[in-house]
Amino acid sequence: MLQQNELWKELEQFHIVHDDVPIGAFLEKDLSKLLLLVKERTKAEQLYVMGSILMRHVAFLFIAQLFILSKYRVKWTGDVSQVRVIDRFLNDRWAPQWSLSNEKWIRVKTEQDVKETIQRLICQDCRRIVQAVAAETNSSPLVLWENIWGYVLWMYVQLLQQGEDISSRARHDLDYLLDPVTWKDIERTSPFQRFLNGQTPEDAMANYARVTCCSYYQIPGNEKCSYCPKNNHTCLS
Repeated sequence: MLQQNELWKELEQFHIVHDDVPIGAFLEKDLSKLLLLVKERTKAEQLYVMGSILMRHVAFLFIAQLFILSKYRVKWTGDVSQVRVIDRFLNDRWAPQWSLSNEKWIRVKTEQDVKETIQRLICQDCRRIVQAVAAETNSSPLVLWENIWGYVLWMYVQLLQQGEDISSRARHDLDYLLDPVTWKDIERTSPFQRFLNGQTPEDAMANYARVTCCSYYQIPGNEKCSYCPKNNHTCLS
């Protein structure tokens, strides 16, 4: 297993940092403060736009942990309730970082532990934040889930192109996320499944197209994404 400092270094690509100093608003209990920060930094006017943009950034918190789990079979022992935002701009765009508490990364030893880690990350922690943001901003949960899915798909397809051991673990983990059984008694089915449109993950990435609009174009200075469903009038949101 990589040393702890090497893991944290790799996590920086997902805007995740390790900081012992309490700074910034908490992700969960300071949600209203975070939405005001989104409004201030992006000039968004509508609440649902703020909610969508926030989830585009929050997604990195969970994608990073799924990435580390698949690549190294380790998990973070911290609690999402202690995650804080670090206000930051990168290349003239708002690009907040997420500060994790001073906890450890430990090895995931069994198949059951892998499944339980994925369930805690996505079916519990991530879903709770999706629901909270949707309720606070009157947003469609479908839009928020697809904001996360875009990064989930991109991350796993990158891992599927690596060595046999890593690609095999990534395939296993992605299949588990897409399996309706994983979401039994939580959602009617995997919220990610419908975004594949019957394609393999590799094909879905190569021909990437959303089924909902993330409202990114409603941020002053932005235009519709090339893969926006509003371009061809097929939007479900």
